[in-house]
Amino acid sequence: MLIEWNKNLGVDVSRDMIWKKLLEQDENLITPVVAKPLLFAERHDRLTYGSLCNLRQDNLSIVHVFKSMCLGLVRNLHSMMGRDLISRLKCERIVATGGALTRNSVLRTCLESEFDYLPVVYASATDAAYGSAIFLKQLVEES
Repeated sequence: MLIEWNKNLGVDVSRDMIWKKLLEQDENLITPVVAKPLLFAERHDRLTYGSLCNLRQDNLSIVHVFKSMCLGLVRNLHSMMGRDLISRLKCERIVATGGALTRNSVLRTCLESEFDYLPVVYASATDAAYGSAIFLKQLVEES
C-alpha cells in the first residue's frame, strides 16, 4: 500500500526502505491510535471492515499508524483466543510462526505485550499455517 501511495505521488521508494523505516521506531511507543485491521472483512461477518480511531494532528504519523495496526492484529487474535480459552486448554506457551513475525520486531513486541501471561517461542523456519496446525492438533487431542 505504501509503495503504491508513493508511486501515485511520483516518489520511488523500495519495499526494503519502507520496512527499514517502519521497524526503526521506538519499541516503547505508546499510541492513542486504535486500529481494527480488518481490511478483507471478518470471516464471520463480511460487512465488518477495518478502521482507525483517535487520529489527531500530533499522532497522524506512519509510526503511530503502523504500531496501531500491529497491535490491532494481535488484539484481534487475542479476542479469538482469550485468556479464558487459553487457560481451559492448558496452554503453556505460544509458538509464534510465520514470516510476518520473523521480519517484524514491532509485531513481536505487541504479541509479547498482549500475551504477557505466557512465554512466546518463535519458530523461524515455518510459516503461519504450521502454528495453526499445532494448535488444532492439540485441540483435537484434548477433546
